Formats: sequence, C-alpha cells, structure tokens
Amino acid sequence: MFIDSHTHLNISPLYEARPDHLKDFVQAWGKGLCVIATSFEDSIKAIDIAKQAIKLYPDLQIWASLGLHPSETETIAENAEKLQETMYKLDMILREDKEFILWIGEIGTDMHWEEYRPFSAQQKLLFTAQCELAADHNLPIIIHSRADFAGTFEVLQSLEVLPPNIYFHCRGYLPAELEILKNRLDKRLGSTDLFVGFCGNISYPKAQELRDCFQYCLDNDINTLIETDAPFLAPQAIRGQTNTPANIVHTYAYISEYFGIQLEKLQETIYNNFMKLYFS
Repeated sequence: MFIDSHTHLNISPLYEARPDHLKDFVQAWGKGLCVIATSFEDSIKAIDIAKQAIKLYPDLQIWASLGLHPSETETIAENAEKLQETMYKLDMILREDKEFILWIGEIGTDMHWEEYRPFSAQQKLLFTAQCELAADHNLPIIIHSRADFAGTFEVLQSLEVLPPNIYFHCRGYLPAELEILKNRLDKRLGSTDLFVGFCGNISYPKAQELRDCFQYCLDNDINTLIETDAPFLAPQAIRGQTNTPANIVHTYAYISEYFGIQLEKLQETIYNNFMKLYFS
C-alpha cells in the first residue's frame, strides 16, 4: 500500500500517457495519490484526471489540488484588480468541484530562480490570498518554498486565520528552519498541524541534509509524507529517468532501509498522515 501525496500527472511528459501511469501505480500497490496543480490550466487537468481515475479504479483514493505556483505571479498579481479576479476564478472552480480537491497548492514563494526575484512582493500577495482562500473553505495548503524561508514564514505569521493543516512539499526546509517553524508557529497553530513531504532525492548520495531533516521530523513528531513530484526528482535507483507515480516504491524502500523502519509500518504511518492531513 503506497501513497504518493504529490505528483504532476497533469503536465508533460506524464499527461500524454496518464492512463498508463495510473495503471502502473495501481499495479504497484498504489493506494492513493494527489495530482498537484501549479496553474489554472493544470488545475483543470488535475480535477479531470481525478474524476476519470475514480471511474476506472473505484478503490483508488485520488484527488486534485487547486492553486497557482509562484511562477504564475508576474501576470496574475500585477495589480489588485487582477489578483481579485484571479481569486474569484479559483473560488468558482473550488465551489464547482470541491469533492475532488484535496487542498490548495502548490503555493508559496520562490527566490531560487532569478526570473522570479523581481516579483517577491507580488509572490507574497498571491500566496497570502490563496492561504486565505484555503482558510475560507477549510482546506489544507501545500507549500512550495524555495530559497525563501523568511518570505514564506512572514506570510504564515501574518495570516489572521491559518488553514486547517500546512504541508511543506519536498522537505522545503533544513532542520534548523523546521525548528523555528515548529516553535514559533506552534503558539498559533491550534488545531492546525504541520506536514513535511520527502521525494526521491532523499536517496541521493549528497542529500544528507534531507536525511537529517527526515530524522528531525521523526524525533520531533512532525508528520511526514512521501511523494514523487513526478516527472521530477526520480529516486537514486532510477536517477536520470522520467519519474512516475509508480516509482514511489523506490523511495519507500530507501527510507525503510536507511532509517530502519519496517516497510509495513512506514506504509501505515504515511497512509495515516495522508488521511489526517485532509480529514482531521
């Protein structure tokens, strides 16, 4: 029983062969997955994939996310009127298809790529607006935060109402930063819980910081999730190939062996965390 909590079946090259990838995932004992959005276009695709997959595989727990990645900021958050229009569109999609939407995301801030840096203020505005949308609809958020811990943390601290749960995709932070989040946000979290996702890159030889972060989560009772981020970040066993949801088995196997966690126990923990994220 495997859960892939973050995959992009809605973008190339996976989208064109999505029926095959879903079949492979189910045959690999895949139990649940979430197709993650980064734009309006692939939000719609993610929802459509979830609708069709449920018909083909009634026992598969599959959902979509709805949200706009920081890369969408330049045109969407260029002024207050445009941002308001954008949020209205997201709200309408959410109201129409909420039964298929697991969370709002992936949203956040990104200062890694040079072309995103001039839009730091706009990124925060878009991130804030989507956090507020999630809180209004009582949905968790999945955060993309790259090279901008301070900016992401600033937004979370500024929110009047936090979304019900917060999921940091692809680890996002180092142990020291997670400690800051845990200690400073804990006072505001209330019923909100923290979740941290780990991808296949935890198995890369030079990724000791990721392994340290996973260990920190284990030691500090922070909920962990396992994700592919397919088609990106293929695990070391197949590094260099296009990643797919079925490859989640490699990451489970690596984490089980490296951290000395029985595979069945790891599967149970990740499944429970996945369900807790949305249904708690």
